[in-house]
Amino acid sequence: MNKKTTLIVFLLYHLVLFPQKNIDPTSEDIQLAKELKKKYLEDDVAILNHVEDISFDFDKKTEQVIVKHNNNQEYINLDSRTKIPLYLFYDEQSTIDRLKVSYRNDKNTGIYFGDEYYNNEELFHTDARVKWTTLKFPLLGYKYNFSYTKTYSDIKYFVNTYFDDTYPTS
Repeated sequence: MNKKTTLIVFLLYHLVLFPQKNIDPTSEDIQLAKELKKKYLEDDVAILNHVEDISFDFDKKTEQVIVKHNNNQEYINLDSRTKIPLYLFYDEQSTIDRLKVSYRNDKNTGIYFGDEYYNNEELFHTDARVKWTTLKFPLLGYKYNFSYTKTYSDIKYFVNTYFDDTYPTS
């Protein structure tokens, strides 16, 4: 065998013998998902935890107060297969940093986020942008952790925060 074939065989060997561990739902996760499904009959996904942390800092260069809004959410699938959209809006006065989707074992999923201008036919022009992706839940009780930081370059653009979610929070 040549070096290229040996390398391919070696990589395939490790992919078969050492798959991603601890991402499938545990029996406790499956039981929890079944209990939540009884409670939320119409929903396919629930949020187990949603934590928001807001911090303020002063930028000496711009002489503005900067706001860092950290968000962490833990999702669980209540059905056998589900897809949900994730999207975050921002504009010229804010940025999305530290964007991460991980498995229940905190390993990064490598999920790609699209990034484009928000398009709405009713708006003539807007500087609004959206980062988006789709989370695919293959099994009952499957979990994802989603976290990001939205940074506002000036405190006057951070007008409020809401604790409302599209999905039920347990």
